[in-house]
Formats: sequence, structure tokens, C-alpha cells
Amino acid sequence: MPGIVPAGVDLNETNAIVAVDADGRTLFITGLHRKVLTIRTRKTVSRLQVKLEAKKAEGKNTRSVVRVLKRLSLKRSRRTRDFCHCASRHLIEWAPQNCVLVFEDLSFSNKRKKSKKRSKSLNRRLSVWPGGMIRTFATYKVAGKGIAVGIDPAYTSQICSRCGLPGNRSRHSFTCPHCGHTDHSDINAAINIRNRFTVLRDSGVLSTTPEAS
Repeated sequence: MPGIVPAGVDLNETNAIVAVDADGRTLFITGLHRKVLTIRTRKTVSRLQVKLEAKKAEGKNTRSVVRVLKRLSLKRSRRTRDFCHCASRHLIEWAPQNCVLVFEDLSFSNKRKKSKKRSKSLNRRLSVWPGGMIRTFATYKVAGKGIAVGIDPAYTSQICSRCGLPGNRSRHSFTCPHCGHTDHSDINAAINIRNRFTVLRDSGVLSTTPEAS
């Protein structure tokens, strides 16, 4: 029966997927190359938009610039979809049989932060971050091998996966001042995601049916 072996999945910009299963096996899928290309495309688009506005102000023909902008937009969309398909397929191939892929349900975070105004740079980064697409692709690709669920992500990146107390995260490094545990910050987060699901499931709070995703 699918949905027995939990694997915590942490989604990020640089490390697109970091997953840890019940046996401690880890999976890293980098998103750095896609991120670099996306930043490069964004800068090109910004320059072209300035050029477009200048042409409009001068009353010149703007069709050539509009065509290039449209082509860049389509290219970026295809690149993102291709990356998400490949990354999610790799995740499913790595995942154990009868797995539960446990993702962060970011709708919890959005509800908590809806009253807080985000910076323009953060909004821009989130608008091109394909975490939701990766989860969507993985959810339907895992059918037959397991299921995918979502949990509240609160503090999963801030607490120690060994003792559960707050620790110090600095980019890719996590250190706990209480128990001395050190780990890659994304691995620590993925373990917390996996453990939180396990605790909720064992307590009977969380359903492991597909509707829980």
C-alpha cells in the first residue's frame, strides 16, 4: 500500500530539491544553473523594456523589441518547465517504494505573512521560483509508487533536527548551540519536514491519504 515510508523534501532556489528519506538517504538537485540563466534573462528583459519605453516616447516602431521580449518570455517558461519535469522525475526515481513525499505547504506561510509587505526583490525572486511547479509535477508522477502530502513549514529551517531547539542557520550551514549538532542547512530542514509528518501521523492528527496533500 502506498504511503508508508516518509521522505522530507525541502525546495529552494539554489538547491532546488533536497530530500531525506527514513533511512537517511539524501538527494541533492541543484537549481543554480537555472537560477543564473533566469537572472541573466531578467537583466536582458530589463534593458529591452527600457529600450521599448524609449522607442514609444520617440514614436518609433516597437514591434522588433516586443518580438524579442516575447521570445525571451517563452524561452524562460520552457526552461523552467523542462527543469521542473527533469527534477521531479529524478526525485521520483530516487524515492523509495511506498513513499510519502512530504513537502512544505507554503499556503500556511502565506496566511501568516499576508499582512506583511514583501520587498520588491523578494517578490521578483518568488515570481520566478518554480517550487510550486516541482511539487505539482512530483505529485502526479509519484502515483503508483507513493503519495505526496504537505505540512505546515513553520520553523523547519530554524530548529535543530536532532534536539528540536532553535539553531543558527548561515546560508548552507546549520549549527545548534544547544546540542552541538551541525549539518547542511537544507538537509536539516528536510529532516525536520520528514520528522514533523511522522509525529503528526503517529499521533493520528494527519491523514496520509492523497487528500492530505
